[in-house]
Amino acid sequence: MTVPIQIPPDLHVHTEYSIDAMGKQLACVDNAIRLNMPGIGFAEHLDFDPDDPSTEFYNYQRQREGLGALADLCLGEATIFFGVEVTYQAAYENDIRAYFKDRKYDYRIGALHHAGNVWVGKIHEVFDGLSRDDIYIPYFKEYLGMVETGLFDVAGHLDYPKRYCHGICDDFKYADFSELVDPILDAIIRQGMSLELNTGGWRRKVNEQYPSTEILHRYKQLGGKYVSYGSDAHNPAEVGADFERAVVLANEIGLQPVVYAAREMYPI
Repeated sequence: MTVPIQIPPDLHVHTEYSIDAMGKQLACVDNAIRLNMPGIGFAEHLDFDPDDPSTEFYNYQRQREGLGALADLCLGEATIFFGVEVTYQAAYENDIRAYFKDRKYDYRIGALHHAGNVWVGKIHEVFDGLSRDDIYIPYFKEYLGMVETGLFDVAGHLDYPKRYCHGICDDFKYADFSELVDPILDAIIRQGMSLELNTGGWRRKVNEQYPSTEILHRYKQLGGKYVSYGSDAHNPAEVGADFERAVVLANEIGLQPVVYAAREMYPI
């Protein structure tokens, strides 16, 4: 008899409360319930660069009140987790730290969307004359700094630039950047964070989850145990996308899913 796959909560979901997403939170919950998920976590985009239109878009109080009402509505059907995805930039670390002093979340996802001064979404516009090293070396160096701040609970989409580098430069390979990636994995373990298993890459041309299978294996070899599952959904239909595939992969490697409450990690 085939044992049904237990689908963990999706902790990386964006809705109309993120500037680049669409769809109602309740519709996302409905899809999570349809997939037999025990819960769902909303992690809307929080940015600090004053030139980024997302910076003024995010509203903490509206989020907190809305998710509180949603949790009451869904009581007994799905657990609602209040997360946030922070675009980390070292230049704004003090602003991020100050922001979190009086704001409470179940978990904070730290994520990089820049490689040096280049927003990764514009790599295709600026790549002429750049090498793969020009993208990944500054990216991984700043990523290590992000993890070491201790500000975050989840290390989000670790090798994210490959989404935009795919088809422009040689494909990303862990072995080529292991000297930069391994210290990040060590720091994630040391800080008591989880590594995000983000399925969003399977919906892109790169056709690979973030981070790569090689990185997930290396994380396990170094003593890593815990992953948080995230679809990086930007509409309700993407909630839980490819989670069965991700569960099979994580189980083969020996990684355990987690959830968070009031920034405490709970393996499930």
